[in-house]
Amino acid sequence: METQDKLLEKILSCGLETKEDLGYVKEEDMSDLLRPIQCRKLLDAFQLDSTRSFADVLHGGQLIGGGYSSLLLQLKVHIEHLNRNNTLVRRRMQKSTGDRPTRRPTDSYGCTRWQPEFPPGESDETLEDKRKRLEEIFLHEGVAGAERAEVSGLMEATYCLQRRTINATPSPTIEVIQNKWPYLFVQKFLYAHFELLTDTNIHRMLELSMEECGKAIIQFFRSKPTNEEVRAVLAMGEDREVASYVTQLLLAHFKEKDGLILQADVSATAADVQRTLTLLQSPRMIVLGETLSKGCWMVSIEG
Repeated sequence: METQDKLLEKILSCGLETKEDLGYVKEEDMSDLLRPIQCRKLLDAFQLDSTRSFADVLHGGQLIGGGYSSLLLQLKVHIEHLNRNNTLVRRRMQKSTGDRPTRRPTDSYGCTRWQPEFPPGESDETLEDKRKRLEEIFLHEGVAGAERAEVSGLMEATYCLQRRTINATPSPTIEVIQNKWPYLFVQKFLYAHFELLTDTNIHRMLELSMEECGKAIIQFFRSKPTNEEVRAVLAMGEDREVASYVTQLLLAHFKEKDGLILQADVSATAADVQRTLTLLQSPRMIVLGETLSKGCWMVSIEG
C-alpha cells in the first residue's frame, strides 16, 4: 500500500486529473518507485485503457509484441542507470594475509559473476597451470582443439582467472587477452563466458530478438522505404538470412560508408585478413565472399 500511495501521489503531482491523462504518463514519472515487474503490470493496465498511447505500431497499424516493449525497455535502462552508482560501490573485502586488504567489485553493470572467488581447492598456481595447458593445446591443435572435452573443462575451471585478466588495471588490449586465452575467441567459449558472466544465453537471446524484431524491421522498410539505397537492397529479393537482410537494410537506411564493412575471400582465415587488409583500431565487420547474404563474416577489433 505504501508504494501505491507514493505512486498515486507522484502521478497526481505531475498533473493527472482524468483517466485519459494516463496516456501522457512517461517512464520517468514512475521509474524511481517501481521495479520492472511492477512497471510491466502497470503499463499493461494502461495499455488496455489507452491502446495507442504505449503501442509499438508499424505502418499499417500492426501491433508489435504486447504494445509497450519499447517503453518497458526504456524503463529498465533508466532504472539500471539510477541504480548504477549503488551497484558499483557494493564491494567485498578480498581475503588477504597482508596488512592492507584490497577491495574489488562483487558485481558491475548487471553482471552476476564479475570477479568470482577461485573454485574450492584451486589457487593462482593451479589455475595458471591449467591456463598454460590450454595454451599448449592451442599451440599444437589450434582452433580444432576447441572440440576436445578437456578444453571445455579447462575453460570452465579457469573462468575466474579469465575475469582477472579482463578486469586488470590498466585494461589489457584485445591482443594481450587473445595471447593468454586463445580459446576465449572461439565462438562457443565466448558465448559460454558471457553466460557465466550474466546468466544470459546471449546466442539464444540474439536469435529470439532477430526472430521477433528482424521481421518487423523488414516489414517496416518494405512498407516505407526510406531512401534509394534501401530500395536497392529490397530489389535484391529476400533469399537470404534474416540477420544479414536486416543488417543490409539498416546500413542502407543510415547511409553508412562502404569502409565500415570490409570484404575478403570466402576461404580467408584470420591470418589472411590481417596480412591482406588494412585494419583500423575501430571495429570492422569483414564479409567473407561477395555479399553479406552469404552469412560468413568476421569482426576485427583494435586493428
